[in-house]
Amino acid sequence: GDAGDIFVMLATLKHTGRKCDVYLRDARNTAGIVHRAHLVKPLIEAQTYIGAVHIWKDEKLHWESEKFRTYGYVNNKLNLAHNHAQAAVRDGFIRDMPDVSKPWLTVDPDTAYRNRVIVNRSPRYNNPRFPWKEVVEYFGGMIVFIGLAEEHARFCGAFGQVEYQPTGDFLEVARIIAGSALFIGNQSACMTIAEGLKHPRIQEVCIEHPDCIYPGSTGAQYIIDNTVTLPDGTVLRGVRPKREKKI
Repeated sequence: GDAGDIFVMLATLKHTGRKCDVYLRDARNTAGIVHRAHLVKPLIEAQTYIGAVHIWKDEKLHWESEKFRTYGYVNNKLNLAHNHAQAAVRDGFIRDMPDVSKPWLTVDPDTAYRNRVIVNRSPRYNNPRFPWKEVVEYFGGMIVFIGLAEEHARFCGAFGQVEYQPTGDFLEVARIIAGSALFIGNQSACMTIAEGLKHPRIQEVCIEHPDCIYPGSTGAQYIIDNTVTLPDGTVLRGVRPKREKKI
């Protein structure tokens, strides 16, 4: 699957209580992961419950994580981690569902970012109500954008100029997030990492596909409207888009 699929799948692997090896292979209807193995491998192998990461070459597998799509377990009423886990229960890989209100990722924080607000926004799963302009105006020079260069350029064009930090792989991304004061982003691989770490985070929730909400988690705000309450109590409100008149 995609990078986000890989990172939420790790919640199921941790729940097994065993050390697992991961085999990467491309699935239909996704952007593919094999050509990006070098980006995801360091973060996966940094987890104590992972042995090693391989490219799949027809080895027999104990669980095929992409089967959640085949089984029709894409349910917006569940978060993506539990969509994966349902398929693992059906296959007998695990007996019950993991508690994804608790962390399933750990990394050494990059303390150079302890006073920074880390931001990411990918092209998919956007919410026009989210007050991004107000976030940029409030935090200003504290913001550091991580992600692709084209994502950064698009973000700055829409909401205002912010600093950009290129990253070499998702382990570096995770360490920056873990070392920061706050992460703000949409439903992306970076947000999945923040969720797996249970780092303080504010999520731009996609109205059509709100499948990245984790009830009971600490330090999270899942924003589907135009109002964000910051950790210090400050409230930021964006302008709600006007509804188009139907003719």
